Amino acid sequence: MSTQEEWSQNTNTQKNGNRKNNTDTSSSFMTDSIRTDERKLFKVISAYDSPQLWYDPKNGAFSYPDSIPKSMDYSAPLGVQDSSEKPQKDVLETKNLGLVASPQTKIELFRQRYDVIRQRIQRNDAHLRETPMGNTWNGKILIDSVSSLKGREGQEFAIFGMISQLEEGVYYVEDKDGSIKLNFSNTNLENEEDIGIITENSFVIVEGILNDDTFIVQSLMQPPPETQAKSKYAFQGIDFFGGPKLPYDQATLKAIEGLDDNGAIVFLSDIWLDRQQVLDSLKKLFSGFSSSRLPLAFVLMGDFSSIPYLPGSNSISKYQENMSKLVSIITEFPDITKQCHFVIVPGPNDPWGMGALPYPPLPKFLTDRFKSRIPRSNFTTNPCRIRFCTQEIVVFRDDLIKKMRRNSVLWPKGVDNLFETKVVKTLINQSHLSPLPIRVRPVFWGYDHALRIYPSPDLIVLADKFESYNVFYNETLAINPGSFSTNGFKFHVYLPATKTFQI
Repeated sequence: MSTQEEWSQNTNTQKNGNRKNNTDTSSSFMTDSIRTDERKLFKVISAYDSPQLWYDPKNGAFSYPDSIPKSMDYSAPLGVQDSSEKPQKDVLETKNLGLVASPQTKIELFRQRYDVIRQRIQRNDAHLRETPMGNTWNGKILIDSVSSLKGREGQEFAIFGMISQLEEGVYYVEDKDGSIKLNFSNTNLENEEDIGIITENSFVIVEGILNDDTFIVQSLMQPPPETQAKSKYAFQGIDFFGGPKLPYDQATLKAIEGLDDNGAIVFLSDIWLDRQQVLDSLKKLFSGFSSSRLPLAFVLMGDFSSIPYLPGSNSISKYQENMSKLVSIITEFPDITKQCHFVIVPGPNDPWGMGALPYPPLPKFLTDRFKSRIPRSNFTTNPCRIRFCTQEIVVFRDDLIKKMRRNSVLWPKGVDNLFETKVVKTLINQSHLSPLPIRVRPVFWGYDHALRIYPSPDLIVLADKFESYNVFYNETLAINPGSFSTNGFKFHVYLPATKTFQI
C-alpha cells in the first residue's frame, strides 16, 4: 500500500472512530469559518527572520544585542515588539544584516552557545547524575571554572566548556575564564549514551583530576537536555521561534491543529530534476495525493540537480529548464497547485550556497515562473523554520551524518550502533544544528542564532543522503526522509494532528 493510500485510509478510519471526540473537544473554540483556515496558519520563517536573542547571564534573561538597531528589529518576540504591525520584508533584502559581521561577533557566537547551554544546566535536576568522585552536592555535579583550578593539583573537578584544538593534535576544554589541556588516556568510554558524538567546538561536561597543567579526564558527558515546555516556562512571553503572530489564542490553535481531518506535510529531499526517472516519480506522487487527500504542504529540499552547481558554468540554464519542468508537473494538478503550500529549501550544492550556513534561497531568476504559477510557494533559506498552529518545525538539509562521523574527537565503544540516534541526541543536547568546527562547516557569524534549536522544537527534519530514519528524543521527533533520487523515491509524511509520520 502506498503512503498516500495509507494516509487516506487512516483518515477515513479516524473520521468514523474518533471524529466525535475531537469535535466535542474543539466545539467551544471552533466555528465553521475557522475550520477552513488551517492553511492560513502555516507560516515559513527564513533564517534571516529568526529572532536574534542573546542570553545575558548577569540578568538571567534573553534580550536583543545592542548592535542591532531597533528599526531593523522586525522579528521581535511577543511582549517586546509586535512584528505583525511591520511590513514583511523580502528574504533577500534582509540577509546582509548578518553576512557582514565584526570579529567580535565570532567571539560572541561561542559565548552565546556556551551561555545558552550553561543556563540550561543550572536549571537541571534529574539529569546531572551522581559521580563517584565525591565532587557533588545533593547528588548534583558541581561545575568548576577553569580559572578556579589553579593551585589545586591532585583534586577532582567537573568542568563545563567547549572542546578546542589549540595545538595540533592536542585538545583543550575552554570556558569563559580560560582553557586547560585535556588528557584522554584514562577516559572511560563505556557510557556511549552520555558521551554521544564529541566534536571539536562542541560543549561537554568533563570530570577528572588536575595534574600540573593538564586535566586528566576520567569521564565526560553531553550537557543534559531540557524539554520545550520547561524552557518556555523559564522564559515566559519570549517568542524564540519567530514569525508573524497568529490570529487565534493557543487553545483555539491547539484545537485546529488536532482536528483529525487536518492536512499533512510531505517532506522530500535530493530531488534531481535533471533525471527523467525522478520527474516521472514526482508526477506519480502528485497524482497519488491529488486523487486521495490533499496535504497541507510539500517541503521540497535540494539538491535539485545531480550535478553540483559551479559558478561560471552553463549549469544555471539547466537549472532554469529543470525548474520549469517541475512547475509543469505540479500545474497538471489544479487542486494541488491552488491549495497546497510549496516550501523550497536549497541543498548544499545548489546556487548560490556561498559555502556557509545559512544558505540563501534559490536566486530570483530561477523562481519567478514558479511563484507566478503556484501561488502558495515559498523559496526560503537552509535551514528554515515552519510554524503550524502551535507546532514548531525546523528544516535542515545537510549531509550531517558523514560530517559528524569524520570529525568525532573520541570514538566510544558502540558508537557505530545507531549512529543517527546519537547524532540527533547530540544536536538536541548542544541546542544547535551544526556542532562542528567552523572550518569544517562554515557559519555566517551574524546568523549563528538561526541554527540554534532552543527551545527544542516539536519536529526537526534533518534531510541527509544517509538512509531514512526517525528518532524521538526529549519530546522532539527528528526525521530524515533520505534521498528521494537515490533511495527508492522515498519520502516522509508528517501528520500534525497526531505528531506522527509515515514513510
